[in-house]
Amino acid sequence: AASLFNHDCTPNVLTDFRITHARGASGGPLDRPVLTFRAARRLEPGEAAHIAYVSTEEPSYVRARELRRSKQFDCACPRCADPLECDLFGGCFRCDRCRSGWQSRVRARGGPGGKMLHVDEWVCAACGWRTPLTQVVQWDTLRRTQLAMLMESAAEADDGRSLEALRGRLRAFIRESLERCHPNHALLL
Repeated sequence: AASLFNHDCTPNVLTDFRITHARGASGGPLDRPVLTFRAARRLEPGEAAHIAYVSTEEPSYVRARELRRSKQFDCACPRCADPLECDLFGGCFRCDRCRSGWQSRVRARGGPGGKMLHVDEWVCAACGWRTPLTQVVQWDTLRRTQLAMLMESAAEADDGRSLEALRGRLRAFIRESLERCHPNHALLL
């Protein structure tokens, strides 16, 4: 089952969890959970199969926090080791200082066995400006809270006028988010 798979943030096996509806022995309805696995690409003979334990749409700093919290380990897969996340740029932010460069998370070797260490800051490729993890998380938390409030408003919108106002607020949210985060950030996917 799923416990036999190791984790990778670029999994070669996809998971799907569904509730199937069937009839029980007594003829009554029976909901059964079904977990299926499917290769994401052709696997070579003997190649290890990996699934993602966390949402792969999230940037590395969110995935790392969730893996530490729920699975008690730090991921060292190629995507997490790459500050640009294998050219997905999901954890990159526009530089507050020069406004033209992208900041990515600094990673350094130096742990036991040459393990990747988390250095809790983002550095601009254009000007070298540094932003600490605390500021990145603060911005991310604020944006996610704002998005949750917008989604709650969407559930309550019941007429054309309120829906149009909501569309305007969503467009403003996207525009404001793009001033700081890369278009591939999970908030915008």
